[in-house]
Amino acid sequence: NIIQAWKDYFAILKIDLAAGVTAKAGHFTMDNAENNVTMMTHLSQLLVPRELPLGFDAKDRRIMCYAHIMNICVQHVVEAFRSPDMLAEAWDDAFDDDEVDKDEYLAAVQRDPVSLGRSILIATGNDQDWFKSPDGQPVQVPKTQLLHDQRMSAEKRAMLNRAVPSFELFMTAWEKLRETNKCIAPFIDVGLKWAKQYYNRMDNTQAYIISMLVDPSLQFQWIRKYWGQEWIMHAENIVLALMEKYHATKVSASGNVESSPQPDSLDSLARLYGLDDMELGPSRRGALQAVEKEYRMYVDGELVDGSMDPLRFWEVNRTRFPTIFAIAMDYLPIQASSVPCERVFSSSADTDTKKRNLISPILMEALQMLKY
Repeated sequence: NIIQAWKDYFAILKIDLAAGVTAKAGHFTMDNAENNVTMMTHLSQLLVPRELPLGFDAKDRRIMCYAHIMNICVQHVVEAFRSPDMLAEAWDDAFDDDEVDKDEYLAAVQRDPVSLGRSILIATGNDQDWFKSPDGQPVQVPKTQLLHDQRMSAEKRAMLNRAVPSFELFMTAWEKLRETNKCIAPFIDVGLKWAKQYYNRMDNTQAYIISMLVDPSLQFQWIRKYWGQEWIMHAENIVLALMEKYHATKVSASGNVESSPQPDSLDSLARLYGLDDMELGPSRRGALQAVEKEYRMYVDGELVDGSMDPLRFWEVNRTRFPTIFAIAMDYLPIQASSVPCERVFSSSADTDTKKRNLISPILMEALQMLKY
């Protein structure tokens, strides 16, 4: 009876999920393997007949795993330590022959650099953390960067709203490390080269900007403080365009999508003749004003404490900011890392053992759901 109840439950769940996909599809967090690009492209083609109200752009809906990006950057730095050419370049750029013995330096970096990097020394009476560089000297690492890395790599699910600030802090910390430690500057340059490539790829999706906006402890403050004016305007245009789209489709938190109102006849005529600059009819103008008012009221308000659960904020303010609330319900759950998902798959081996090889797929699914 219990197994039958689970079968019924999951059968209903799958029907509900299938119905939800006909309304909208979310974002997919995965590593940077090329076959994932092919998969997303194929998925976008499969979803074309469903005519999703919010559309499905393969590039926009794909999120790069934060942990995977960091691992790639660090692995390239470690590989650089093993390159004779890089070692010679580091020697030429960092030292004069009379400062440090070259043979001693090369011997130091040819020892296990990862173990040396893990040799953390906490400086007493200081708010900085240190580790030893290959030449035996302490290298300063800002403590704030270590804390951000810990927050993004913790066992709990890392959310996308902190990905860009954490990554920008990581890159800035490495740039400062490069300036103050010439002996490892060539190796850091290798990691920064890869970091910048992935940082630029973040522009392929709007999700990073939107997820920061819907975090009530962040909103647009990071963007306004650290981004250039051109990029601030670009980010605001992205947000307002998405808000207008949500306002038009009236996507509710439950996933129901109401039909958008018929477009103004003058707008239709303007589009027919390609007169885009004359397309703004009264109905759309009113919608834009409502979206703009809601946006300004939200971003000009006070930030909430970072320890507060953002869902509690939106429970209280869903009627005050209805459009942003609908966006928040879609963008806040986006994962910054695919590691938790991979951990679920790995843990299945603990259940699906050789002695339990007759477990049915529906029971296996139920057990995995109960675990997490």
